[in-house]
Amino acid sequence: MTEYRPAGLNERLRISGAVTYHDQDSYYGTDWYDAQQGIVFGQATWDQSIGKNFQLLTGITIRYETYNDNTPATSAGADKRWIPGVFSQGELKAGDFTFLGGIRFDHHSEHGIVTAPRLSSKFSPTNLTTFRVSAGTGFRVVNVFTEDHAALTGSREVVFNEDLEPEESKSITASLEQIIPFGTNPMTVSVDGFYTHFSNKIIPDYDQDPNLIVYENLAGFSVTEGFSVGLEQNFTALPITYNASMTIMDVYTEENGQRRAIMYAPKYTGVFGATYTILSLDLSLGYNGSLVGPKRMPDNYAEEFDRSSRSPTYSTHDIKITKEFADVNSDKGVGFEAYLSAENIFNYKQGSPLVGAANPFGPEFDTIYTWGPIICRTFSIGARLNLR
Repeated sequence: MTEYRPAGLNERLRISGAVTYHDQDSYYGTDWYDAQQGIVFGQATWDQSIGKNFQLLTGITIRYETYNDNTPATSAGADKRWIPGVFSQGELKAGDFTFLGGIRFDHHSEHGIVTAPRLSSKFSPTNLTTFRVSAGTGFRVVNVFTEDHAALTGSREVVFNEDLEPEESKSITASLEQIIPFGTNPMTVSVDGFYTHFSNKIIPDYDQDPNLIVYENLAGFSVTEGFSVGLEQNFTALPITYNASMTIMDVYTEENGQRRAIMYAPKYTGVFGATYTILSLDLSLGYNGSLVGPKRMPDNYAEEFDRSSRSPTYSTHDIKITKEFADVNSDKGVGFEAYLSAENIFNYKQGSPLVGAANPFGPEFDTIYTWGPIICRTFSIGARLNLR
């Protein structure tokens, strides 16, 4: 990624660009996957103040993508796409409120003009309280095999029932962030809610036939909705910080009047952690954990290979010790630290994710029944050298 700001324009004009290339040559059992993807991206923006309370940003973009692989997705030849676009957004400050609105237009060489509006607002009645609300739309062209490698594993045959249309989404989010002073030990409490409605959603269907993965646009719609609550606190009397958050989600599809949970989407997740710093030794002790709720799993196997349609709730726990041998935050230019970590310290594993493992080339062999850790407790030791 490169960026250039011409002199003499008060840095209002910004020109940036990037070039990426990815070449993959992999085998999944006896299945060969050979793919190449290249992206060239350029952007120019102009930032202009209008009065004291309004900021306008406008810009143009150009994106060229090429993608090719040895799967049915590109049987007609490499995909080549030109995607030019224009956008503009304005930010208005009015007392305790900040409003940000924007719109962009992209012309996709296969799907025509794509319009993406968005609007957000922020209300900060005090330095301790902030409310945010935002809404917008999304558009995404899916490359099935680069995003879902399950299509290349096991014995299932990949089937495309139709030419896949891009996914489109409409979403709204709202959040509250409250700082509770607690003297010199402030706690930050955050509450977030989210709702996204997808149309043309592309979800691999493992249910139609145990020997197939069927890809097609959803005839109905898909929804991701939920909320999360988080806590974070930094103590000053003690060198301890901690954080914890919990997210509850409902992720489902509705098609032909039938509502069904999406596979592999947990009902809830949680993360938590704490760090204790021994300043006299430049040593920190860290702990992190995660909680994952039940997920819907594939369950249309033959009777002798039957698995549960729901995964159990589980948690994992990691610890890490870090020792600093130089002040990595100083201006001296060099910092060095070493660490020792243990992951999955309680050695929790789900068991084999393989179905029909005794016959890996048989019709019942499958690799998609993965819902949790499959690696035992692991230890790591390492060092970092920071140059500034």
